[in-house]
Amino acid sequence: MTRRMLPKYVSSFTDNRGKTRYRFRRTGQRTHYFQARLGSPEFMAEYQGCVEALEHARVDERRTTPGSIDDLVSQFYGSTAFNRGKPITRQKARAILDAFRDGLWKGNRVGGLTVRGVEFSHLDAILAAKAERHRFAAHNLRKQLKRLFTHAVKLKMRPDNPAMLTDPLDISTDGFHTWTEDEIARYQDYHRLGTKARLALELFLWTAKRRGDGVQLRHYVASAPMRWHTPRKR
Repeated sequence: MTRRMLPKYVSSFTDNRGKTRYRFRRTGQRTHYFQARLGSPEFMAEYQGCVEALEHARVDERRTTPGSIDDLVSQFYGSTAFNRGKPITRQKARAILDAFRDGLWKGNRVGGLTVRGVEFSHLDAILAAKAERHRFAAHNLRKQLKRLFTHAVKLKMRPDNPAMLTDPLDISTDGFHTWTEDEIARYQDYHRLGTKARLALELFLWTAKRRGDGVQLRHYVASAPMRWHTPRKR
C-alpha cells in the first residue's frame, strides 16, 4: 500500500525480519506501533484511539495551569505508565479521568484545582457520590486516581498519594441472570431472523463464545450477504 493510501499520520516500515509494519507518529507524541492487520476493524480502533489522544493533547496544551489537576492529567497522558496499554484501554482510562477533571467540587472545576490541595476527604466524597449512582464506575475511577496520583508523586508535585487512603468499593454481585427458554423465545419472536439483534443472540446462543470473541465473530459473519441468515420464502 502506498503512503497516500494510508490513514493520516500513519507510515509503514520494514522491521528486522522483513515484515511490513505500520506506526502512528506525530511530533511530541509517543509513537504507536499497530498490532492489528491493516484495514481491519481492530486496526481502525487502534487508529481512532491514537487520533483521540492527539486531539486531547492539543486541548490540554491550551488549558492547563502549572501545578493543577489538568496539568497532572496532561503529563500522565504522555507518560510510559499510561501509554503501555492498548489503545482501547487508554481510551477508557482517558474517558474516566477527563470526566473526573471536568466535574465539580464545591462549585469549582476539579481540573483547575491544585494537585497539592487535594486531600483524601475530597476524593473520598467524590467516590462516595459516584458510588451511589454506579458502584462499578466509582471502582474504576478509584483505580485510575491511584495511578494518577502515583504519577504526581513521581513528578514531585506532592509527597503522598491521597487516593491510596480511600476505601475499596465492594462491587461483588450475584452474577448475571441466565435467560430461561421462555425469555429466549420471546426475544426471538420480537427480533426476527435477518436483524442484527437476532444475529447477536444466535451467535452467543449456539457458539457459547465469550462477549469479546462474539464481537470478532460478528465482523466475520456480517461480511457475508444478509440473505445468509434470512429464512427462505415459501
